[in-house]
Order: sequence, then C-alpha cells, then structure tokens
Amino acid sequence: MSDFIQCIGDIGLQAVRYEHGERFILCWFDRKATAAMIAKKVRHLKRVFQPAEERGQLDHRALRRLTLPKSAKQKVRVFTDDECRHLCKATRQYEEEGSLKKDRDDTWEWHVKDIDRRMLPLTADLVKLLVEHQNSEPEGNPYVFVPPHQHERIQEFRRAGKWTVEHTRFPLQKFCYYFNKIRRMAGIKSGIFHDLRRTCLRTGLPRG
Repeated sequence: MSDFIQCIGDIGLQAVRYEHGERFILCWFDRKATAAMIAKKVRHLKRVFQPAEERGQLDHRALRRLTLPKSAKQKVRVFTDDECRHLCKATRQYEEEGSLKKDRDDTWEWHVKDIDRRMLPLTADLVKLLVEHQNSEPEGNPYVFVPPHQHERIQEFRRAGKWTVEHTRFPLQKFCYYFNKIRRMAGIKSGIFHDLRRTCLRTGLPRG
C-alpha cells in the first residue's frame, strides 16, 4: 500500500479509480522493474482492496479488472543428478569447515510469512535425508534447517528482548548467499535454491 501511495498520492479510498491502477503499473515500469515483479505487486494491491469491496466500503470495483503485465516464460532450470550429489557433498564440506557454537534448548514460535499453513506429504527418501541431517546436528539444536550458530545468535536477540514477530517470519538471513556459496563449491555455475524444488517436481529425488 505504501508503494501505491508513493506512485498515486495519499488519496481517499472512494477516490481510487481504474486509471490509478494503470498509473501504478507505469510508475513501476519507469523504475525499471520487471513485468513479473509488477504483476506480483498488482496482485497484492488487488487483495488489499478486495476486503473493502466485499464489506461495501467501496461502491465500485476500481482495480478488479486491472490487467497484469505479461512476462516471457523462462526456461525451467533443473539440476542434474550429478549436480545434486555435488551440492550435497559441498554442503557437508561447508558444514565441516564452518565454526559451530554451543546451542541452547530454547525454541520460539514461528510466524509464517503467508497467511496459510500447509501440510505437505514427504517421500520416504526425503524423510530419511531429514533424519540423517538432524542426527548430524550438535546435541540440543531443536531445528532441522536453522544452523547452530544462527540459533545461538537468535537466542542472544531473545535474551536481549530484541526478537520481534517480524524476525520470526524470516529467521534465516542471507540464505541465498550461503546457497550460492555452496553451489560454487560444488562447481555449478548457475542456479537458485528454488531450482531444487523444480528439479524435485520434474525428476524426483536423485538416487545415491
């Protein structure tokens, strides 16, 4: 909503019109944003105004028919079986080379960044990998994907009273930075973390 106000101005709710949505889109194109990013912002903006429409606070559907910018479909990046094995090996190497701090038993309530909580089925292979990973963690580390040093850092924030609800939405900072570091250690030139999900969906978990 703050982005909308920056582009359009601080106007009253009933004053919002379809042309304001178009101006919002043009504003972000002027900022050199990608079509995909703009489309995401427009979808978020529509969801902001939808409750007001449903409650009758808006007597018109100002942004409901706003057309989303289209972006060219990019080729789906899928890691090969060899790349997945190299990533797993590099991850273990990265953990062995990193310094670990002693953990505490304290845990905290997690707040998901989305509204919905989802229950996802896990394959037997994935459950085995998760168990093996958790068993390799130092005693007392309660989370599977929170590194021990990060867990201790979070505890320091909590003890100092600086741990907020917003922090619980994103407990792992610089996640992409560490993944890219591991990817380069594995000898893989390109790829992002979400490519692992696409790889799993398309080819299944690698064997061996």
